[in-house]
Amino acid sequence: YRTVIIPEVIEKKEGMNDYIETFVTGIETGEITIDSGRNYGKKYSASTVKTWKEWRTQFFSFQTQYRQLDWNDIDMIFYNNFIEHYFELDYKVNTVGKLIKNVKAIMRRGYDDDLHDNAIYMKRKFRTLQEEVDNVTLTMDEVQRIFDFDVSSNDRLQKSKDAFLIGCYTALRVSDIKRLNQTHIKDVKGVDCIAINTLKTSHKVAIPINTNLRTILERYDNQAPHFTEQYVRADIKDICKEVGIDDMIELKSSKGGTEKYENWKKYEKVSIHTARR
Repeated sequence: YRTVIIPEVIEKKEGMNDYIETFVTGIETGEITIDSGRNYGKKYSASTVKTWKEWRTQFFSFQTQYRQLDWNDIDMIFYNNFIEHYFELDYKVNTVGKLIKNVKAIMRRGYDDDLHDNAIYMKRKFRTLQEEVDNVTLTMDEVQRIFDFDVSSNDRLQKSKDAFLIGCYTALRVSDIKRLNQTHIKDVKGVDCIAINTLKTSHKVAIPINTNLRTILERYDNQAPHFTEQYVRADIKDICKEVGIDDMIELKSSKGGTEKYENWKKYEKVSIHTARR
């Protein structure tokens, strides 16, 4: 008899960049779903897919300045260079923190899929950066001044104003405001409410409809107006300026890892996200 030696077949595992492409494409098409938490098995929201696509662009862009990366190249040298790179581009601390958060998420998925055994992302020193942010808030008097301001001659301004005010009166996220329709108007224990399951958290909430909110909803047959976030961001600043929301405020900011305080007129820092606060 003759001994025959069969060469070992070594399976080539998917590299990090190819895996990122597969993942982002998969969540965009819905083939890859959420793999943990209360939303397990559900599709990723459009906003989350957009965030991942933007992160992919930034991560690949970094490699053109640094070097091509694979699973085992993610170490503390990478971590420090990655943070320094985006600080040099004047990114805010929380923005860089979100980029690191997604690096950690991709590393975890690759680890779970047995594509690598690099556990550096689990270390405490490989941390997600975060800082407290000064948020602009409006008083009820200021919200009423916005409500009373007449922009009925301008359809875009009217829709931007009403979308912002719906956020003020409900504290709903933009994605949930856009979904509002007649089916969400319910009688809850004798009180007219907006009853809706929120997209991000899947929580069911019931929000009493006050007089001003009722006026806005009736204008659009008990649903939210069609609006564009980009327009709301610009229009609400103009409206706040017109109604005199122009007190000077001091806000802390951090760019490139350097903390500083800046003075602004209040209307300059109002955005659609101010409504929830």
